[in-house]
Amino acid sequence: MMGYPNLGINIYNSQVTSYIYLYGIKPEREIIITPNIVLRSTKSSPDPQNMIENVMKYGDQSEFSLGMIIAFLRRITAELVISDPNPENLAIRAWNSQHICMLLSAMLKCVVEFPFQADNSVEKFDAHTHINIINPKMLNISNESYIIDNQTCDYIEKNMSIAMDLDDNDRFGTAANALWCYKVHFRPAVQLSVIWGGIESLFVIKRGIRNKLSKAISRFLNNNDDLIEEIKELYDMRSEAVHELKTEENIGIEKSVDVLHKLIKRCIELRSLPDTDFLIDDSNWNL
Repeated sequence: MMGYPNLGINIYNSQVTSYIYLYGIKPEREIIITPNIVLRSTKSSPDPQNMIENVMKYGDQSEFSLGMIIAFLRRITAELVISDPNPENLAIRAWNSQHICMLLSAMLKCVVEFPFQADNSVEKFDAHTHINIINPKMLNISNESYIIDNQTCDYIEKNMSIAMDLDDNDRFGTAANALWCYKVHFRPAVQLSVIWGGIESLFVIKRGIRNKLSKAISRFLNNNDDLIEEIKELYDMRSEAVHELKTEENIGIEKSVDVLHKLIKRCIELRSLPDTDFLIDDSNWNL
């Protein structure tokens, strides 16, 4: 068997519990995501010698793997605990938990990173822990942690199943993924392109995008046309940044992020995606 850490997610034949290590969030209590998955806060203070031996003595002896563990393991603030008596089902649940991490990021409008999967809680990490690097290309180094208070814990428990159902649709999945990953990019124009790609994915408008999209967003969020001019202005900022390479500080990134976040939460609230044809047809609205 290859030494650990490996890349990806790995489940061994007798394994019934798997852990996804997260940073960027810290819940005040355990959150039941599904009957088989729990999100909880944790403390990571691994012994340096254990980190070295885990890779260089019992693992793949890769300096890259050792560097990843040294750089990120102490940042861990939470973990998903995934349980299933069937190892094959456990592997599927562990793999799909990546979508849960992205949905948490989208629902909370914060950065949630999930660098490692292991067969042991991070609090019990030692030289013999089977630990795997999930995706080294998508990590955003941040010291910030979003504290998930009790009220927000209740919100997640109540609505995560709805978000997971919506995520089966590529329109919602693209929007949620955009909100999770846009900060990975350094250039503001690329960030805006990703954010608005997420916004537009929810409505799928092929012609007359600026006017129709502004109308659809305003009516979907507020049931009126009050936001149309604001959305048009943000769309123009996006177009100038992407097509004209304007990089002024005030190009509407945070406001655009806020719009995408509100759209995702509105989809969850309504348990459905926008009906674009209905939204842009003025005959449906007495405005």
